[in-house]
Amino acid sequence: MRLLVLVFLMMANLSKADPFVIAHRGASGERPEHTLAAYRLALEQAADYIEPDLRSTKDGVFIALHDATLNRTTDVALRPEFAERAKLDKKGQKIWMPGDFLLSEIRLLKTKQGTQGRDGQFDGKEGIPTLEEVVNLVRGWNRTHNACVGLMPELRGDADAFIEFVRKHRLTEDNAVPVYLQSFEEGTLRKVREQVGLPAAILMGRSPSIEKLSNFKDSFTAVAVGKDDCLRPESKTWITEAHRLGLKVIAWTFDDGRFDRSRFQSSGDEMRSAFENGVDGVFTDFPASGVAARAAVRGKAR
Repeated sequence: MRLLVLVFLMMANLSKADPFVIAHRGASGERPEHTLAAYRLALEQAADYIEPDLRSTKDGVFIALHDATLNRTTDVALRPEFAERAKLDKKGQKIWMPGDFLLSEIRLLKTKQGTQGRDGQFDGKEGIPTLEEVVNLVRGWNRTHNACVGLMPELRGDADAFIEFVRKHRLTEDNAVPVYLQSFEEGTLRKVREQVGLPAAILMGRSPSIEKLSNFKDSFTAVAVGKDDCLRPESKTWITEAHRLGLKVIAWTFDDGRFDRSRFQSSGDEMRSAFENGVDGVFTDFPASGVAARAAVRGKAR
């Protein structure tokens, strides 16, 4: 049985030319997001990439965290030692900012499920990992399983710091950890890509115009847009144009608990439709569903 699982994982990672599955914040539908447990589960489920959002601590260490605050996904509000570290947001609510904490202090926090309606049984079991720990996790997995799972970090500012991290950890030289950049910040993404030469996806809230696609073709390797702009019948037009210009198309974010029930039976159906429309990759909170959807499309194509 173990041999069959290993063969399946290797087959799932043979070619990045096939539609690829990105574990959005790890297998965040089943574990607290951006934890090593979420990333491990995504690896076990044969995701092609895992996605760490990046934030920086007060002492300049990259950690895996999506939000600008620690509130939603950690127990910081229950920690009396950090009560005075709170600030007030525009609504007068207390918030804790990761940039106000040293890494040693971040290590004291425990993570929790931050999405309503999802299983909380893994709350309080893990801390927030550093980017270095995530890299080491994937590197170790790939070497042990003869796999080629990559990282798709989302950049927010700190271009120079990330460039330094890439060079320090030899991520442009070590094929054991393929890296695919992504960001909503066009300037940040351009700067990092120019310096380190890694593939890069520009994130967008809606499908780009033909003019935008033309402007992106020499700077980026992919455009990533909200899934709804990839699921309409007319979406094939702009996706085909993106491909003609040499750009891949990635859709975000698919969720087994949230999908268009008027058109689809499941999130897997949504992903199959996106693949059939020509999408090259999907972000999903449930990587196993993405891998199954891809397999179904491959089988249909034979």
